Amino acid sequence: MQPNPAFTQWLRQRAKAAGYDVGASRGARLALAKAAAISPTQVGRTLTGDTMPSVESQRGLAKALGIPVAEMLVRSGTLAPEDILSRAGTPAASEVDPYRLAREWGIPEDRVELFVSCVEALADGFRRNSGESSQEIPR
Repeated sequence: MQPNPAFTQWLRQRAKAAGYDVGASRGARLALAKAAAISPTQVGRTLTGDTMPSVESQRGLAKALGIPVAEMLVRSGTLAPEDILSRAGTPAASEVDPYRLAREWGIPEDRVELFVSCVEALADGFRRNSGESSQEIPR
């Protein structure tokens, strides 16, 4: 992946906001590297825009800077925003068809009813705990 100047600038700003004045001292870069569990060389090359960090390095940087990993991956261009699943994009339980899931997941025919019963029992338990009315999952 090619370096991304916008990402580099954003990352430097986030580092500074998190207390790592990476432009002012080598010590700040070393502290960030330690907090992110990546090499000081990787941090330096990332902050100068010479290289893009790996996904694992981005995960460490995100944790060190208090940034959601998903935001880091999107800002770096590693993932597109639509690649990130959100709760808003999760289908409602009433839209889930356990029979379709059983087919898609390769549940053996002789185990489909057991699978569906388990899914319905779990869904019913979640509904009871959340105060929703109990209803059978549509087939």
